[in-house]
Order: sequence, then C-alpha cells, then structure tokens
Amino acid sequence: MKEISRLRRKFIIYNMLIVTAVIGITFTALILVLRSRGDEEGRLILERAVEQPGERLIFDAVPQVRLPYFSVLVTENGEVIMRESAYNSFPGMGYLEQLAFLGMAAKADNGILDGYQLRYLRVEQPSGHLLVFADTSYGDTVLDAVLRYGGLACAVIWLLFLGLSFLFSHWVVRPIAQSLRLQKQFVADASHELKTPITSIQGYAELIENDMIQDENMKMDFIKRIKKEAINMAGLINDILMISRLEAKDAEVVVSDVRVSVLLEEIIDSLKPAAAAGQVFMHCDCQPLSIKANPQQMKELLSNLVSNAVKYNRPG
Repeated sequence: MKEISRLRRKFIIYNMLIVTAVIGITFTALILVLRSRGDEEGRLILERAVEQPGERLIFDAVPQVRLPYFSVLVTENGEVIMRESAYNSFPGMGYLEQLAFLGMAAKADNGILDGYQLRYLRVEQPSGHLLVFADTSYGDTVLDAVLRYGGLACAVIWLLFLGLSFLFSHWVVRPIAQSLRLQKQFVADASHELKTPITSIQGYAELIENDMIQDENMKMDFIKRIKKEAINMAGLINDILMISRLEAKDAEVVVSDVRVSVLLEEIIDSLKPAAAAGQVFMHCDCQPLSIKANPQQMKELLSNLVSNAVKYNRPG
C-alpha cells in the first residue's frame, strides 16, 4: 500500500536525520576537544621552556607534555643562539636563523608558523628575545588519523543504523497497516450489507412502477416492505456510526432478547424479490428460539448468510 510505503520512508528519513545529527555532533565535539587539548599542550610546553629556575610564569605545576620543542635567543645585535632543544638532531643554523627571523617578524607574541608545523612563543628578556618553538606535527598527525578513521567509523555506524531503521520500519508500521486493512474490509462489508436492502427496495419499486401488482393489498404490502428495508438501511448506517464510536470507546453494545424465528421470517420476506429473480425457493422452518444478542447485529449476520445462500445458489 502506498500509504504504508510513505510512512516507512518518513520513519527512515526522520530516524536517520536524528542519527546523523547525533553522530555529527559527537564527532565534531571529539575533534574540538582533541584540537583544544593539542593547543593547551603546546601552550604548556612553551611556558615551561621560558621559565627560569625557581619561578613560574603562569602555572605553579606544569603537567608532563610530550611535544618536542627547542628555544633560541636572539640578542640585541641579531645573533641567534641555540638555548635548549629536545631534538636528537637539528637541520642546522640556517634553518634556525630562518625560524628566528619569522618569530621576530610576527606581530603577535605567540602563534603558529604556517607551513612549519611549529607553535612559537616570544618573550622579551634583558639579553634579547627568547623564542620557543614547539612541534605540532604529532598533534596534527593524531588529528588527521581521527578525522580519517573516525570518519570511516561514523560512516559504518550510519550505514548500520540505516539498515536497522529499514528493518524496524516494518515493525513500526505493522499496526497501522493492520488498521488500514481492517478499514478497507469494513468498507467492503458495509457496502455488501447496504446492497441487500437496496436490491430489495429496487425490486419492489420496479414491480409497482411497471403495474405488475394489481392487487392493492399486495401493493401496500410491497410498500411496507420498502419502508422496512429503508429502516434496515438506516439501522446499518447507525451501526456504522456505532462502530466508529466503538473505535473511539464512547459507545456500548445494547443486548436484548432476540426471537430468531421471527427475525428469519423478516429476512426471507425482504429477500423474496432477489430469490424470485434467481429462481430460488426459500422456506423458513425454525423452531421458536430466543437468544441474548444485539437485534440489529444479529439481523445483519443472518441476512448476510441468507443473502449469500440466495446469491450463490442454483435455480430451482
């Protein structure tokens, strides 16, 4: 059914929008935390490098850091002196002087040297300017790995939830699908129940219209039967309304004594035109019997059985 397919698509779309938002927010928060921790670690290593024995620039206790760093002193006359290094080897003084020039030329006292993967801190001292450089390549490598593999993991999780949403969509819409099937079955049954009295009314009306009934008493009897079938139709419509109220749980089924033999005779009388048209003979042989039931519902049940017997019987 198209309605069920649309509901399933909506369920999958809304579910995946939520999953996408959760994964996106979580992954973005992870990247921001890693980047923030990398910046904090770089700042701490720079501050530790510029501290003199016995004094702290900012923190009383500096946690251990794992970023390699080195520092140089640029004297007043422009001489570059290596002061401290955590590297086992170094490219050379030319490279060191180039970094010192970039650090001195920068407007801010701390920042990132683009293209070198280095964070710098510039501190003015009596003997000149101390430049401390911390290597950020480790943090960049970690961040790149998280972006690559974390993004792949997020994609796998997203596809997994897509499959689960597709499977659960069948289970979610199952009650709705059952309700729609019941509604369609109800419409079909109601149409069948309304067709029986309409057929009787049409048969009686055609007999009267074509002057096939000359006896006035019989004509009045047919008119009464037409009226009775109209009442039956009104009862069916009321039953439809009652079922609708029952679904809303605001109606009760009224039960009373129902005389089955009398009810069958009324049904047979109402179906005589249809039986005559199909050359079907009907006879009621029922012992007096009374049961507790809803009169209109019992009439519909018996009428459905008898009308089917007439409709699907053979002539004679």
